[in-house]
Amino acid sequence: MDENQVYSECVTGNIEAHKWWHRRWVKIVGISLGFLIILSITLALVLKFVVLAPKQAETLIATSVTETVSSLPSTTSTTSMTATVSALPSSSTRTTSVTSTISLATRSSTSQPIIIISTTAIPQSTTQRLSHTTTTTTTTTATQLTTEPTITSTITEEIMTTAESRPLTTETTTSTTTTVQQPVNTNSKWKQNGITVAGGNGAGRQLNQLSSPEGIHIDDDDQRIYIADWGNHRIVEWKYGANNGEIVAGSIANGNQINQFNLPTGVTLDKNNHSLIVCDYNNRRVVRWFYRTNISPQIIIPNIDCFDVKLDKNGDLYVSDVANCDVKRWTEKDPHGTIVAGGRCGNTLKQLMYPNFIFIDQEYSVYVADRDNNRVMKWIRGAQEGTVVAGGHGQGSSDNQLPHPHAVIVDQFGNVYVADHKNHRIMRWLVDANEGSVIVGGNGLGTKADQLYDPTGLSFDREGNLYVVDYHNHRVQKFDLIID
Repeated sequence: MDENQVYSECVTGNIEAHKWWHRRWVKIVGISLGFLIILSITLALVLKFVVLAPKQAETLIATSVTETVSSLPSTTSTTSMTATVSALPSSSTRTTSVTSTISLATRSSTSQPIIIISTTAIPQSTTQRLSHTTTTTTTTTATQLTTEPTITSTITEEIMTTAESRPLTTETTTSTTTTVQQPVNTNSKWKQNGITVAGGNGAGRQLNQLSSPEGIHIDDDDQRIYIADWGNHRIVEWKYGANNGEIVAGSIANGNQINQFNLPTGVTLDKNNHSLIVCDYNNRRVVRWFYRTNISPQIIIPNIDCFDVKLDKNGDLYVSDVANCDVKRWTEKDPHGTIVAGGRCGNTLKQLMYPNFIFIDQEYSVYVADRDNNRVMKWIRGAQEGTVVAGGHGQGSSDNQLPHPHAVIVDQFGNVYVADHKNHRIMRWLVDANEGSVIVGGNGLGTKADQLYDPTGLSFDREGNLYVVDYHNHRVQKFDLIID
């Protein structure tokens, strides 16, 4: 009995000891789990407020995140993408492109994508809202598995950026786009008193004089006027507001050497090739004259009775030929030229007679001052015959007549402006009109500010001001557009 009692006490002691250790492991496991939970929460807070916290200059608002995950393996994939954000400050018309790099790292062990955004600094002291939508599809291939799991993520986000002026630390590409459109319309009017912007000091060879000028080209970008100074056998560059011009091609003496002209008529600027293209009328050639370089002039079209030269928006060259009564287009692939207007001398719609100055519009239509037919013709691209858009009723001073028109220009609406040479006036013919109206001049020939004497060349600047080459007054007149 005593022996059984001792055994019973031993067994009871062992059981109590076993229960005590059992309770101890429960406590250890519980404490460990609690510690892991606290550690997980701490790490999550660190990731959220420290690692993933946006910079001071950026606030990232994730508006929607949708993920579909199938067969998620224990691998990690990283996808990088580049988003381009356009910032348009309200006080500026310039467009600035800001490049941001967004890296999307998706851990396969979680369903939460990690987004890291690096944005270049914007060199403006303004507050801007930049928004963009990025859709990303990421495919992760696990080499250890027989199936290919995919992760498809659609992320829409809005970025509000407060930018301060500071030095850029990353490369930024800035693009400025300028769209210029003449403010000329059907109802436009010009001041009747012109301002002399070149010449006006009588006929002569001094740098403040011109002698029977013909063609003109306006360079708005550099604010310069190029004038074919016919009687002085030279091309003169006249800066806006200058009292004197500068000889940029030719010389004071006529001749047939490569550096000489003999009565130049038409001139146009070829900025792509840093050159002027000139019709050297009496030398029967078209010459390219490089400006501000030591490159010698080049004869680009020989043996042609040219009068005017123009470039279209593609850089193709158009030349009016008074002897062959046509206008030809020259391209790099067509060095012999193609007839685009006329081709025979006469007065039908297929013919021209002594074509003078020309104009090429944005649709490649060719307008021709058909001088000896007393009309202006329009030839659309590929047409076999032209249409009369001004004049065509013989010589006279009526509003439907144009005796010997010399120059023609066209506004963005298709309205035609003509240098009515013998009537000493500039006429405007609206689209499909049967007669024109006088916009400047028309007060008889004379030297006053509201008079012209055999006007020849015409041009608009980008502000819509009208420039008239006043042939026998040896000057260029500017008529300011009236802004209502």
